[in-house]
Amino acid sequence: MAAASHARQAGRFRKPISTIYEMEKRGEFPRRFNITPRCVVWVLEEVEAWLEQRRRVYVEGRAKIAPEPDVRQRNSRPR
Repeated sequence: MAAASHARQAGRFRKPISTIYEMEKRGEFPRRFNITPRCVVWVLEEVEAWLEQRRRVYVEGRAKIAPEPDVRQRNSRPR
């Protein structure tokens, strides 16, 4: 069984670790477990299966994708 630390997960998904924790709490991401009192990891196979499932949903056109922002509604130009 391979395991991945939270730092690797955050980098792999380009999401803040707090977002991953929130997704885990809602049951949208595999659960982590402690290997020491201060070190948590995820089972890599579960994370890879989650990624594959997310990819399939996207490919099938069932993914919820946020709409592009309407730039005409901006109050100021980005710098």
